[in-house]
Amino acid sequence: MIKTKYYYDKESLSYKKIKKTKTEILKTIALYLLPFLGLNSIVCIIILSFFPTPKEIILEKEVSQLNSEYKKIEQKIKSAELILEDLQTKDENIYRIILNTKSINNDIRQAGFGGVDKYKDFEKYKSTDLIIDISKKTEQIVKKLGVQSKSFNEIIQLAKDHKNKLRCIPSIQPISDKDLSRISSGFGYRIDPHYGIRKFHTGTDFAAPRGTPIYATGNGKVIKAENRSRTGYGKYIVIDHGYNFKTQYAHLNKLAVSVGQNIKRGQLIGYVGSTGKSTSPHLHYEVRINDEKVNPIDYFYSDLTIEEYEEIQKINSQ
Repeated sequence: MIKTKYYYDKESLSYKKIKKTKTEILKTIALYLLPFLGLNSIVCIIILSFFPTPKEIILEKEVSQLNSEYKKIEQKIKSAELILEDLQTKDENIYRIILNTKSINNDIRQAGFGGVDKYKDFEKYKSTDLIIDISKKTEQIVKKLGVQSKSFNEIIQLAKDHKNKLRCIPSIQPISDKDLSRISSGFGYRIDPHYGIRKFHTGTDFAAPRGTPIYATGNGKVIKAENRSRTGYGKYIVIDHGYNFKTQYAHLNKLAVSVGQNIKRGQLIGYVGSTGKSTSPHLHYEVRINDEKVNPIDYFYSDLTIEEYEEIQKINSQ
């Protein structure tokens, strides 16, 4: 409360009020207001320090939403990485082993990428670390998927080739022999029936009546069909199965195919005879890999059980 001040007037011998100028009045008001304003300012500063502004509240809410979305994206990225790892594991440990093809180098699978400068443009954003982290993880997954996609394209082609290869590789007996009674001479050394000396026999002989049907043991193309008995093989057929496999069927009585003809496994190609260097009707059957003659009974696997294979091994060794 402002006190009223007086002065003693000697002329009137009385007290009179001291009248202040406007300037003095303003100074007095200011003097009383300054502490209030100061206190108010301090209170405002305290409030602003401990309580966010509406704009800050909105920004905090947006940041919270971004963090929530980031966590969801990060979870999806982790799920994608797990699925990708599973695909890579199956690719390496199943598909490539079955198809007998080399594995993919781990450095290639990890799909390395460029340095920090690649993400320099993101530095102008407030959430730089978050954006760069998501970008790196996403890019790495995309690159890994690219590698895996290329690998699967290769696997698909290999599977197609493998399927075709299985059709082409000799895998059945050239003559119906369910009771395994027709093999008269196996692969390896034996006493030659013509010369009476020990010689290496390059195939497997099947004794059968003249005219017994002979079947192709795998898909392929006829590259030789000798219909005249000019050699020790007599009339014979050679089929190229691809994949470095060839088969030969000798001492035939009659041919049922010609050179250049495409053949399917199990297709009739000729009939048993005794042409060439032969003592009785039979089929001399050979399997060649890279033009090297190998034991034909190792390529009867589609026809035989394990027990039958063991039995035929015994017959072959006699």
